[in-house]
Amino acid sequence: MKFSSIFLLLGIAFLLAGCTQTQTYGPPAQPPAVEPPALEPAAPPVQPPAEPSAQKPVVPPAQPPAEPPAPEPEAPAVEPAAEEAPLEATIHATEAGFEPATVTVKKGGKVTWVNDADAPSWPASAKHPTHTVYPGSGITQCGTDQQAGIFDACKGLAQGESFAFAFNEVGKWFFHDHLNPSHFGSVTVEE
Repeated sequence: MKFSSIFLLLGIAFLLAGCTQTQTYGPPAQPPAVEPPALEPAAPPVQPPAEPSAQKPVVPPAQPPAEPPAPEPEAPAVEPAAEEAPLEATIHATEAGFEPATVTVKKGGKVTWVNDADAPSWPASAKHPTHTVYPGSGITQCGTDQQAGIFDACKGLAQGESFAFAFNEVGKWFFHDHLNPSHFGSVTVEE
């Protein structure tokens, strides 16, 4: 019985020792960070002295440099005048389309279309096929006494031929080639 009492006392001692220890949960604590020692910058490599014949003597300037001239007073800033639209423009019909495809003229200005292509070109106001977007124009007026006043060549221009029209309505007016409607452009008319 003595032997069992010793085991019993030892068991109770272990049990009590385990209950009195502090238990921590979570990851183990990290040791404090130690910064690496700072490194000094490396010295530039030492160049061996050049041979005396290769060295150029340093000659100080004979006179000190002259002072720079005093700055001139600045002129007041002048905004450039807005560029006025021209009174005339020329558009060339080519195999690739109209060049330039867009122009700007003043009200009353004249635009001339010149056919540089091998195939005929028929410049006219949009919209294909009626040509009625520009006020007063329309394909139905071709061949009438109103033909001279409409934005429509009313025929295919042969290579080297031209058609001119004076724009009296302010706005952006689209045009096309009636014989090749995928070629188009615009004329902007300003006051």
